Amino acid sequence: MVRREWDLVIYGATGDAGTSIAFYLANNCSLRWAIAGRTERDLLRLRSKIIVGRDKPSVEPIGVIVADSSEGEYGESVDAMARSARMVLSAVGPYTTLGEGTVAACVRQGTLYVDITGEVDWVSAMREKYKERAAKSGSTLCSFAGYDCVPMELSVHLALRALASKKLTNVESVVELAGGAAPRGTIRTTISKLPGAFSFGRSLVRYAPPHQRLRTLQSLLLWLLPRYSRRHGAFTFPHFMGWCSVPVIHNSFAGQIDIYHDRMVPPHGNKWWTGYGAAQTLALYYVLLLGSPFLACLQLIFVLVPSAAGALLRLFDAQCYRANRTQLSGATVEVT
Repeated sequence: MVRREWDLVIYGATGDAGTSIAFYLANNCSLRWAIAGRTERDLLRLRSKIIVGRDKPSVEPIGVIVADSSEGEYGESVDAMARSARMVLSAVGPYTTLGEGTVAACVRQGTLYVDITGEVDWVSAMREKYKERAAKSGSTLCSFAGYDCVPMELSVHLALRALASKKLTNVESVVELAGGAAPRGTIRTTISKLPGAFSFGRSLVRYAPPHQRLRTLQSLLLWLLPRYSRRHGAFTFPHFMGWCSVPVIHNSFAGQIDIYHDRMVPPHGNKWWTGYGAAQTLALYYVLLLGSPFLACLQLIFVLVPSAAGALLRLFDAQCYRANRTQLSGATVEVT
């Protein structure tokens, strides 16, 4: 491969996830790298914060690239970005509306592509559309490379290796969170998926290989229910990203696991005075039961009037949600 200007470009660097990635990279890696996004002023401001805030100075400059994936599949600015880098890490969502241009550009330029999406239906569509062209150009398409799936996939992989087993009947991942909040992009993606919720649900099962789809459906249905974890000695909630990780796990480990449980411990779930999570579990499902008629009517509105989701998205954007910028800095995740 011809030497390119940058080893890595973080596209969408001014967003919540992109900013966290950029600060981590500045303090832990020695690469020729750049930050990219739509607005040069915001990128320059971010670069100044990174330079001032990193633990130790670096001789490698941090590049700034202006690119806009809303230009579509053949956008010139995104094409130029992909041409300048060995790898592009995209943190721009919702990927269903903003992601394809970056994928297409990386495939054309033979650039390695990585993203942190959890949009299973979109990943499936991109894989089918671009896999042959990517193989010819030397590009690699690597999705689900964020929190949604990586901790869970690593846990299952390590369990299979530690047990020297070719197949496991029941696998349970339990997440314990300390701090943090939902990234803005994740909330925007959730809102954008509301009009097509039913087709999105079908896509989750279809992401797994045909012989694993029944098992995937079983795991998804069990994910919705409360579960007592003997390993943690507590009742657990459905992990909020289980709708994504369950089909991905069944795809990655097809034929190696039967049922996968993706769980999370509720706050104070390990305390005796909460009944080891029983109180929180009862409260959660009681609220969901009471609110189910309202939620069903709301979902029906979004299906029948898709523009309602667009209005909700504009309302959310108007709020300038950025609460997790400070919350994420002290957040920790433990998966067992």
